[in-house]
Amino acid sequence: MSTVNPRLLTKEEIDQCFDLERYYTNYLSLYYMYYPIGLLQITRVIFFDGDTNIKGNLDAGWVIAQLEKLNEDASLDFILILINGNIMVEGDICIGDHHLPLIVLGNAHCDVLENRHDYIHITGNAYIKYVFRGGYYNHGSVNVDGNAYVPYVLNDNYSSPFAPEPFVPEGAVFISLAYRDNRDTIKYDYTREDLAEVIIPAAFNGEGNVDEKKFIEIVKSGQSPFIDGRKPGTIDNIWS
Repeated sequence: MSTVNPRLLTKEEIDQCFDLERYYTNYLSLYYMYYPIGLLQITRVIFFDGDTNIKGNLDAGWVIAQLEKLNEDASLDFILILINGNIMVEGDICIGDHHLPLIVLGNAHCDVLENRHDYIHITGNAYIKYVFRGGYYNHGSVNVDGNAYVPYVLNDNYSSPFAPEPFVPEGAVFISLAYRDNRDTIKYDYTREDLAEVIIPAAFNGEGNVDEKKFIEIVKSGQSPFIDGRKPGTIDNIWS
């Protein structure tokens, strides 16, 4: 996949080309309780007009590198990342910053998709090779308008940043790192009470909890994180 060069635009310039109002509304509704509305205004837009390939992680460091390539101020104020096409990340999508909302007007491919304190909206399908890591209280949100494909889902009980539909890939293993909660809308295969009996010891930290980073590295290495050695289905031809 060839990659177009990014442009840095103002919100006013991008609004002349795209109707993004519903995404702005979702974004503001997510964060207005924690930050003054006046501080939640997008100031700049990193815009890719076409299919985009990223070698390495899509994270805050990547955003800074794009601004530096454009000889622009590299401070991370409220910057929208807008992909008008498909995005293929040969690494992880792990932005972790509510200042940097990501909107993909197409499909998204990546190794791991993490949702921490960020807003991500994918209008097509999401193809996640290894793990979707969601949760982290209720300060983040992932929306996938199409279907999502992933072998493992790790989530915290406090927040389900994706809906049960369409984010129910066949064969995926849903794991909650929190205790059972009747308010949760996700049907988990395992919750925190079960993990010591089914997950290999190498995936735990010194406090007896599953360490999501260790879990993800085990999955990336090709090993099974389960004591019985089983694996869910894999995402074949993710780069095709």
